[in-house]
Amino acid sequence: MNSPKFSDPISRRNVMALFGAGAVTTLLAGCAGPGSTSVSTPAAGSAFTGPATGTVSFYHWRGEDKATFATLIDRFQKQNPKITVNMTITTSNDYLANALPKVRGGGLGDVLPAFRGAQFVQFSQAGVFTDLAGQPVVKDYTPGLISAGLSGSKQDGLPYQLLLIEPIINEDVFNKAGADPNPASWDQTLNSCDKLKSAGYVPIAFPGADSGNSSQLLNSMVLADQPSEDAFTQIEAGKLKVTDDWFLAVLKKYQQLGPYFQPNFLGSSQASARQIFVDQKAGALSTGSYDIATVRQLGGQFPIGMFFPNTLASPKSGWYKGVYNATFILGVNSKSKVKPAALKWIEFLSQKDQAEYYANQTVQWLTLEGLNYTNPDLKKLAPILNEKLSLDEKFLFLNQDIANAVYAACNSAASGVSVNQAAETAQKIIDQARSQ
Repeated sequence: MNSPKFSDPISRRNVMALFGAGAVTTLLAGCAGPGSTSVSTPAAGSAFTGPATGTVSFYHWRGEDKATFATLIDRFQKQNPKITVNMTITTSNDYLANALPKVRGGGLGDVLPAFRGAQFVQFSQAGVFTDLAGQPVVKDYTPGLISAGLSGSKQDGLPYQLLLIEPIINEDVFNKAGADPNPASWDQTLNSCDKLKSAGYVPIAFPGADSGNSSQLLNSMVLADQPSEDAFTQIEAGKLKVTDDWFLAVLKKYQQLGPYFQPNFLGSSQASARQIFVDQKAGALSTGSYDIATVRQLGGQFPIGMFFPNTLASPKSGWYKGVYNATFILGVNSKSKVKPAALKWIEFLSQKDQAEYYANQTVQWLTLEGLNYTNPDLKKLAPILNEKLSLDEKFLFLNQDIANAVYAACNSAASGVSVNQAAETAQKIIDQARSQ
């Protein structure tokens, strides 16, 4: 199966499947997009034969979802008394850095997710995953949205979450400041930030100390200046450099945006940046829709919307309206001694009732077909999925060292370091990583 181009909007069929027949008929009027393709499904192998019994280790990074997963585990164990699920949660940064050596031998992570991009490729190349192609559960998912779980002809994992990767906003704060949440150019983006700052707010709370979350902004910032849609792939291949004029232009925009972040943002964790937003001291939080549930849990009662930092020099018809990603790629560890039980846990999470519970509790759309979203925030933001969206570009990086160097250059430029110095420092690290 060929993956859809990341520049394409989510297809009409995919969104109809996500929201259920009839749920968004008027929402999707006139929606255009790539035709969805189907995952090849060869006959299921023998990896999952045998009794579904034993203790399943479920290892992941979504601490925000702990209570929801705990409820689902309780439901699952009542239905499957011969299976126990033990959940281990770490931070996203720790999972990115340390999950692979921890899970390669089995014992931890009978069921485990991977981030789309570099980590998924690392897991697949290391033989961590068991091929799910041919398993009935694959048919529960929207084909065009789970291509990120393909490794060649193998369905190594099933991307579970569909996210909007752009800043979330406090609409009350934007309204009070007279800031436009839908800028059509870079000047308009900066104008919105100016109005927020003049009204006494931090325009954008930015978790500069957390590369996994601070780098989400890059997906929006790079779109207008990149010379090709695979620019990050070409940086990794050495065909493009971060010292090229186009990327210096991206860094210049970061330098212009930096004064609109909170003071000492390079030392801010995701939690601290989020708290500034929850306390209504900031107009926006730079992460994405995956943070909405935690904002609500922490007491944020204000209306939440989205803010796409448009970087065009001037408004352009047919331009992107946001960024999305399909991630949390669930798979079964090839070293697991309880594969049938592990697969049963994934099948349970993929059941309509359980998936709807997870989605509505955690405020996350999923890649499963025909779900009913009752959460007010999901329903309110759903029209954005009808717009032209770019697929999260930072996950085109397959080498994490190179990715981190690029992210660091962006943060450095935002902090006031000259764009040339930030770029040269990053390019040295990239060249070294490429030579290894």
